[in-house]
Amino acid sequence: MPHSGLAIGLVTPYSWSRPGGVNRHVGILADRLTQRGHRVTIIAPSADRTAVRRTRQAVREVLMEDRAAVFDPDEAYPRLFVAGGTYSVRLNRTTKLIAASADLLANVDVLLSSQDLDVLHIHEPLVPGLGWTSLRHAGRPLVATFHVDSEQFRTYWLARRARLQRYVEAFDHVLAVSRAVRDSLWRAFEGDVEVLPDCVDTALFAAARAAHGAGDAYAPAGAGGSPSSAGARIGIVYAGAAAPRTGLRHLLRALRRSHGGPPAVRLDVAGDGLTAERYAHLVPEGLPVRFHGALADADVARLMAGADILCAPAPEAEEFDIGVVQGMAAGLAVVVSDVAGHRELIDDGVDGLLVTPRQPRTLAHVLRDLAEDPPRRRALGEAAAAAATRYDVDVVADRLEEVYAAAAGRRRGRPQPAAARRVSAGPAGPTRPAGPSAADRQSPAPGHHVEPPADELFADFHVHSEHSKDCVVPVRDLLARAVVCGLDVIAITDHDTAAGGLEGRGLAAEYGLHVIVGEEVKTTEGEVVGLFLERTIPAGMSFADTIAAIKEQEGIVYLPHPFDRLHTVPSYSLLKQHVDAIDVVEVFNSRLAFPAFNERAELFAQRYRIAAAAGSDAHVLASLGTAMTAMGRFEGRHDFLDALVDSRIIRRPKSYLYLTGLKFLQTNFEGAPRRADPAPMTSAAGGGRRRGLRERPASGGRQGVPPDDAN
Repeated sequence: MPHSGLAIGLVTPYSWSRPGGVNRHVGILADRLTQRGHRVTIIAPSADRTAVRRTRQAVREVLMEDRAAVFDPDEAYPRLFVAGGTYSVRLNRTTKLIAASADLLANVDVLLSSQDLDVLHIHEPLVPGLGWTSLRHAGRPLVATFHVDSEQFRTYWLARRARLQRYVEAFDHVLAVSRAVRDSLWRAFEGDVEVLPDCVDTALFAAARAAHGAGDAYAPAGAGGSPSSAGARIGIVYAGAAAPRTGLRHLLRALRRSHGGPPAVRLDVAGDGLTAERYAHLVPEGLPVRFHGALADADVARLMAGADILCAPAPEAEEFDIGVVQGMAAGLAVVVSDVAGHRELIDDGVDGLLVTPRQPRTLAHVLRDLAEDPPRRRALGEAAAAAATRYDVDVVADRLEEVYAAAAGRRRGRPQPAAARRVSAGPAGPTRPAGPSAADRQSPAPGHHVEPPADELFADFHVHSEHSKDCVVPVRDLLARAVVCGLDVIAITDHDTAAGGLEGRGLAAEYGLHVIVGEEVKTTEGEVVGLFLERTIPAGMSFADTIAAIKEQEGIVYLPHPFDRLHTVPSYSLLKQHVDAIDVVEVFNSRLAFPAFNERAELFAQRYRIAAAAGSDAHVLASLGTAMTAMGRFEGRHDFLDALVDSRIIRRPKSYLYLTGLKFLQTNFEGAPRRADPAPMTSAAGGGRRRGLRERPASGGRQGVPPDDAN
C-alpha cells in the first residue's frame, strides 16, 4: 500500500531503560515504520534520570513559550520522549502494576498539545501509568494493543469494569497479540478485538543462520559452561522472557529425570533473571549449561544459529511467546507445551512438536528422540522458518499501516484556508481570512488578552421553548431574553418537534435575531439535534435513520451532550460508526452535572477534528446565555460550518441545582405546568434590534462576555 507518512505515537508503560517484550516490539516497529516514511515518536517512562531531566527542561521551555515544541524540527525519527519515571505497585502476591510519577501527566499533556500526531498507538493501555494517562488526554485517534492475559489483572480490572469499559470503547481499533489474550479480554470487556501478534525481524535470524560456520558456537563474554564439551552435543536453547518463568524449571527437571541420564545435549539459557545461582540445584550432573542473561535480538539470533532445538515448556497458557517465534525464525526444531498460546504458533508434527504439560518424562523422551533424528530436526526447522514469516516485522507493519490509515482517516481534513471569506449575516458584510479549525484552537495563555474580532457573532445552539414537554417558556420570551443576554443567534431545538424553531424564525426579525430552526430528536439509541430544518423529524427511529432524515433536509447534524450519562446518549462505538456524518459536537453544555462529561466531548471533537460548539440547553430563562459560541458571520446552512472554523467557546455557567430546581418548579408547580414570567424588557420589538438593551461588560469586553471567560 502507498505510505502515507503519518505522524505516529507509540506508547509503552514500561521503563525504556529495562529490556522487555513490549519495549522490544515497540522498538522494532518504530524503526521499520520510520524506514517506511512515517514520523514515529516513542513515548515511554524511564529510570534514566538524565533523560527525565532533559524532558522536564524541554517541557518547561514549551510552557514558558521559549520553544514551540518538545523536539527540535530537525531531530531525526524515531524520536524518544521520556515522559518521566515510574515505580512498581504490588496489586497482589503475583502481580505488579506500573505507577506514574507526579509530573508524567503534565509532560504527556504538553507533548500531545505541541505535537500534532495523526494516531496514538497505546500498548497495554489499561496498565495504570503512561498508557492510561495517554488514553485519558489524547485528542487524536487511538489504537490499543493488549499483550498480557487479563487474568493477571483480574482483581484490578473487574473492580473498575464499568469505568474501564468506557475507555475500551474509545479506541478506534483494539488489537491483541494472541487469541488467548483476545479471549481473556472478551471475558472482561465488550468490543471487537483483532489478533495481531508481536513481530520478529525474521531476516535477522535467517542471516545469522546462514552466516553460522560449522562448529561455531556463540559464547558471549562471561558465559558459563564448557565450550569444548558443547561441540559434541546437540544444542538446545531456552529463551525466556524479561522476567523469570517456570518453564526453565520444568525443562531442567525433565532432563534430570530422563531414564538413563540426560540425552547427549547442551543447553543455552537466555533471559533476564535466568541465572546459574537460581537454577544450579536443578541442573543434571554432566549436562553442559550456559546462562547468558538478557540478550539483544542480534545476540539471540547468533546464539540460536549454533543450536538445533528450541524447547519452551510451559505449565499453563502463554500470551505470546516471542522466544518460540525467534526459534522458528532461526530454523530450529521447536518443542513446546500443548497449552493455549503455543497452539496458535505450532502445527503439531508439521513445524514443531506439542508435548503434554507437566509431564517431564514425556518431554525428555521427545527431546531424546529428536536429538537422535537429524532429518526430522531439519524438516521441522525448515517448516518452522516458513511459518515464522507470519510474524515478520514487515507483515505486522503492513497491517498496522492499514489500521493507522483507517483510524486517521476518521479525522476531518484541516480546513483549507481561503484568502478571504464572505461572512455577512444579512446585507453584504465584512470579510475575514480563515483561521484554524475549531478543534485546533487553543486558549489564550494566562495573562494574555486576545481582542475578539469586530464581526464576531454570539450563538447558543441548544435552547428549548414551551413546545418541549419539559419547558414552559414562550418563544417570544425566549427571544426577548436572548437580546438581553447579548446573543446574536439562537437555535430553538425543542424535543421531537420543529414547531418552536419555526415559530421563532417567524418572529426573529422583530428582535433582530438570527433564529435557526432545530429539533432535538430522541432516537432508539440516544438524542441528536438537527439544525436548519424545515419540518419535524419523527422520534423513535434509529440513530442512523435520524441522521439520514436530517441530511435529507440538508440539515446540520449537531451532537448534544454526547457523554452525559444522565441523559440518553449514543454509545461511543455508535458515534465512531457515524463520525463522518456528525457536523458539530457540543463540547460545552452548561446544564451538565459533571464537568468530565464536557471534557470527554471536547476530546472527541479534537480527536476527529469535528467543529465544536456550545449550548445552554436552556429550559428556563435563567439558563439562556450560560453557554455561547463566538463565531464568524454566516448567511445560512451552506456557510455555517465555515463560520465555525475559528469559533471559541464561552462558558458562563450557573448552579446546576438552581437551574434544575427552577425547571422543576416551573413545569410541576402544584401539579400543572405554568407559564414563566416574561423577562423584563423596555422594548424589544417594532423596528428592529435595540442594542442599547443589552448587558454590556466593563472595559475590555463585548456584548456581555468578559474576556476572561473566553476559551
